[in-house]
Amino acid sequence: MALTTDQKSSKLFKKQMGVGESSTTRDFFEEPKQGRQSVLSQQVWQETPPITAPTLGDGETSGCVKRWVDKSLIAISGTTNSFWSTDIINTIPFNYGDGSYNYVLKDNNNNIIPFGQGDWILDPESGVLIFYGTTPSNMPPKISCYVYVGVTGLNGTSGTSGTSGFGTSGTSGTSGTSGINGTSGTSGPSASYVHNQSSPSLSWNVNHNLGQKYLNITCFGSDDCQILPKEVTLVDVNNLVVLFPIAISGHASVTYGVGSSGSSGSSGTSGTAGSSGTSGITFTGLVFDSTLSTNYSYSGETSLGETAGESCVFGNVVYLKSDGKWWKANSTNNTKMPGSAMVIDSSVSANSPVTLLIRGWVRNDSWNWTVGGINSVLYLGLTDGSMIQPAPDNPGNQVQILGLAKSTNKIFFIPSLDSVGK
Repeated sequence: MALTTDQKSSKLFKKQMGVGESSTTRDFFEEPKQGRQSVLSQQVWQETPPITAPTLGDGETSGCVKRWVDKSLIAISGTTNSFWSTDIINTIPFNYGDGSYNYVLKDNNNNIIPFGQGDWILDPESGVLIFYGTTPSNMPPKISCYVYVGVTGLNGTSGTSGTSGFGTSGTSGTSGTSGINGTSGTSGPSASYVHNQSSPSLSWNVNHNLGQKYLNITCFGSDDCQILPKEVTLVDVNNLVVLFPIAISGHASVTYGVGSSGSSGSSGTSGTAGSSGTSGITFTGLVFDSTLSTNYSYSGETSLGETAGESCVFGNVVYLKSDGKWWKANSTNNTKMPGSAMVIDSSVSANSPVTLLIRGWVRNDSWNWTVGGINSVLYLGLTDGSMIQPAPDNPGNQVQILGLAKSTNKIFFIPSLDSVGK
């Protein structure tokens, strides 16, 4: 049985709202697992996994790639068809590279569960696997996959020149002489307590008997990896309660300690002033202007120095091909996906420089979008470079969310890199 359009739309909508789907009957704010669409610095992979998956055993690592073989998943509380593991967050997508990163799912008796049986889907960002169809017997399942374990983060790019603002740094002044050291502060009281939670539970009742209410609390899972609780309630000076989104076992370390300040050292003498810097720019934050009073206008994050693979016009949605150039995207062909940028030049020819909008407001008076709630969602279209409403529903199509319509001729472009096949 294939996924219904409602199931696909529900999953993609929740992904846009920053959560992984564990049940179609839950509203997005009821979902227990986060999987945010907003790209945080730690979500950006600085290293590129090889096109062909390396040959690795269970738990082995090669470069930025780690292999899990028959990794057991944990049932998500309150569901019978959803499972997860922190170890499979940042799974490398099955369709990356030459196809050698494909997942293998098994039941507890090591019977392979092929894709399509039970209509299961893995969300690589949240580590949630869900069966939309009939959940097979012998659960929880086991999965073999590859995960990214390389360096994450972003390197900042140079800003453009502004009219006024901070000057460049002057030359350093000479150092002042050192002040006299202050006397050492006396040691304050300190104590610690370790709570052992042997059985999995949504709440840990910690009786630390330290006689202090405001403490340092650090939680660890049974695998000795640090975990973040959902909430900590300080009951009184000897008791506290730690809450988690799923039942889990482990340890909680409770500590406190203070020392009094030493007396101040005397001031050193002033260094000489550095020379004045030249005028620079003032950074006031990233602001998108949604007013857009003219046709073919935009406001948002853009990328320069890119090359068009074919002729494009304003508003075309494009994808990055293996030749390093940008070509028009199409939901009928998964090799022309995902659509991840929009052309904002009036027109460009093949092999010419092109300016791309990565995220932001766009106006085109030739558009005529539907506005209001879920009907506002825009999807990658069936023809090269186009967008459509509602989601495509033909066999073989890919469903990818591109943004929301604010009015008939104005949209907020924020493409999801996830898609679901029909």
